[in-house]
Amino acid sequence: MPFPIRTIEKLFNRDTHLTVTAGFSLDKFEDRDQYVLLRRSLRKRNKENNPYLVCDECGTALELSCTKNYEEEHTFYFKHIKDPGFDKCSIKTGQNITKEEIQRRQYAFKSESNAHISLKNKVGSIIQQYFFSDVIIDKKFILDRYGDSERRKPDIYFKFNEREITIEFQINNTFHTVIEERESFYERSRISLMWVFAEFDPYNFQSITVKDIFIPNGNNAFVFNLEAEQASHENKTLCFKVWYKKFYVDDFAIKFEWLNEIVSIDQIKYNPETFRPFYYDCSADKLLAEVELNEILTLRELERKKQNATVKANQIMDFLSDFRKNDLLNSVNQLVIIQQSSEIEKQILNDILKLNTYSNQGKNIIQVLLSKKAHYNLIIFLLKSKNIYLPLNTKLSDVETTFISCLKSSYFQDKIVQLLFSRGYHLCERDFEFIKQNYCQLEQKKMLFTFQNYEKLEQFSYIEKFYDHLNEFLVIESAKNGRLSILGNEKQSLLWMANLAAKEYSEHWMYFDFAFKHYGLYPALMNDDKKGTFRSKLKSLSDSSQEKDTRFESVLSVLYPELM
Repeated sequence: MPFPIRTIEKLFNRDTHLTVTAGFSLDKFEDRDQYVLLRRSLRKRNKENNPYLVCDECGTALELSCTKNYEEEHTFYFKHIKDPGFDKCSIKTGQNITKEEIQRRQYAFKSESNAHISLKNKVGSIIQQYFFSDVIIDKKFILDRYGDSERRKPDIYFKFNEREITIEFQINNTFHTVIEERESFYERSRISLMWVFAEFDPYNFQSITVKDIFIPNGNNAFVFNLEAEQASHENKTLCFKVWYKKFYVDDFAIKFEWLNEIVSIDQIKYNPETFRPFYYDCSADKLLAEVELNEILTLRELERKKQNATVKANQIMDFLSDFRKNDLLNSVNQLVIIQQSSEIEKQILNDILKLNTYSNQGKNIIQVLLSKKAHYNLIIFLLKSKNIYLPLNTKLSDVETTFISCLKSSYFQDKIVQLLFSRGYHLCERDFEFIKQNYCQLEQKKMLFTFQNYEKLEQFSYIEKFYDHLNEFLVIESAKNGRLSILGNEKQSLLWMANLAAKEYSEHWMYFDFAFKHYGLYPALMNDDKKGTFRSKLKSLSDSSQEKDTRFESVLSVLYPELM
């Protein structure tokens, strides 16, 4: 049957410690006689000063009243019992009472529910009987140890192994502020606060306040129920059933299952910072699961990258095979792909190509290609592709070096040698011997000056710049040595060299000027300049402006750092 809107909708059952609605309590009756029986039961308990249904806001005992409705029947509703001194419930008075004030009142009367009192007495009796006779139940006020006026009266206070412990039984789903305040208070006071549930079902809906208790306390939910009570007497100590989360990895995700155990008070551990109790370290367990998941995901991602890298490497190998057949293929895109390879792509590419271990009659791939015709572009491509590993520094006694193979090649090109040194090639004794045996003395000196500086420069762009301006660097080398080095036939004078530099290489005169000053060459030049020709050129160059050549400077800073 329909009911009018009820004034009091939320009821607190002191026996079950649950908040229910008026609709839940009344609408379930199909037999109208049950309303009368409920009315009689409420009145009887109220007269005994042991009410079991009270107002959820203020805690005043309720009675069932009724009014005649249009169906000539009674409509039942709850109302406060007559209490002349009562005027503080917003439902009754219409007063605008703050939520915090309502919660304080609720805590005050709900903490004295029958279920709550029963729990306190049972647990307190076990503590007193088995290990701490001075247990205090709902009597001791604990003052804030910082000296202010704040104080708390815990449900139970006792000591165990020289640790102060208070027990608070979780009483209602609306008191999250009380929970936070109490936890903060006991943490400051260095007292271990244990929240205990009368029942806990992890598989059904959990209110946010229940979660406010067990989640910040390490996902451990302590319960004192009939099973825990029996275990306490059997083991002659205080026992709880503790529910906790056990984390594991499944299907590339972290999941958990609820486990429970009966544990005794001596099995409980305590957080060193908050002093709160826990049995199972769920945080550490979850961390291990996260590490395991990260390892699984890392391996999974590694396998994915390996598969993609293998596909990419096979495509490059097919390209190189075609390149060997046709030396005119466009290789720019493939070169970019190889140079942008990740570490794992480089590893797999080289594992597939195996050029680092390739040997044909003791010769590496570059030497083999050099000995044949029509592979110039392929050689350039391989030498430019630094992520392709090549055994260029082989020094087997019965095989000529890669450098010697370059010099002996029928289509020897300077660029191949430059790229060879940009790949970290170093001259060896056999290279020196080959140059000595096959070139005249002046050529030997020029080649050694060139190639040994290639070794120092390492970067191809620097090597290329050095080669393009080789004579300019020979001018600086001559200034450093104080005699003509390699330029001309080495029989000309330093003044001839200075005039050559001023005339042919004037774009870099500022660097020659630095060198001549630094190496103290100017006095000798001025002394030899009998006709004043060099002075005239020097004045003209001094009056002209010159732009810096940053790439030239980069090479200069490596070979002649004292000039920079």
